[in-house]
Amino acid sequence: MRVASVAGILVLASAAIAVAGAPQSRRDRLLSDLAAETLAVREEAVRALERDPELTQIEVGSALRTAGDRAKSHLLRLVAARKMTGLVPDVVANLSGDDPVTCDAAVRALVSLGEDAVQAGLAGIAERNTPGDITTRMHLVALSAQRAVEREVISKWRRKGGTYEGRYKDLARLGWPVQPVLLAMLLDVPLCDHHIVLPDTTDANVLEAAKMLALIDIENSNRRGYSTVESLPLTIETAELFDHPYQVDPAPL
Repeated sequence: MRVASVAGILVLASAAIAVAGAPQSRRDRLLSDLAAETLAVREEAVRALERDPELTQIEVGSALRTAGDRAKSHLLRLVAARKMTGLVPDVVANLSGDDPVTCDAAVRALVSLGEDAVQAGLAGIAERNTPGDITTRMHLVALSAQRAVEREVISKWRRKGGTYEGRYKDLARLGWPVQPVLLAMLLDVPLCDHHIVLPDTTDANVLEAAKMLALIDIENSNRRGYSTVESLPLTIETAELFDHPYQVDPAPL
């Protein structure tokens, strides 16, 4: 019995040494690189992980739960790119915190994962109901609405001739956000959350004033560069979609 026990201990010790001495896998190295000090290293790692066919939701979730702020935003981007809907609760947990970059990445991940994920995020914010969550909620609502309009426009965009084969009027069912999003697209200027999210009131005069001020603000913007919520399809270039004379029915919404 003693000999057997000693032999068993030696086997376990040998296995432990082998594991300890085993080289780190490529995927583990890439996940570690997401916390690198150099942004270029982190960007290269996240792009490689986005293309890794064997990367699992379990691996990403485990990394996300233990990551520092530097790596979290890249992991959240990875969740969105790989459509890992099973990690929605982990994404929602990152909506709160002191790091605005992580919070923004969590919002963008939820929007990319779809309406159910957005609703989960809003429910999580409502449960906490802290003063800081007001801004996060506005950001989530605004980006979700912006993405909905963009998806409709892009779905009818035709590369040949660079035209939008649709009618703006058809987008009216998406409500108010259509107007600021389309105007910002046409003028190729940045959008702000307050351009899309109206004041929480039923006062018609206040709402109309807010809409008018939002459109005036966009029209008078001296900044350039409309930014889509998600990357454009490879068949569409930014220069073709924005600051471009659309060939559409000019009828107002």
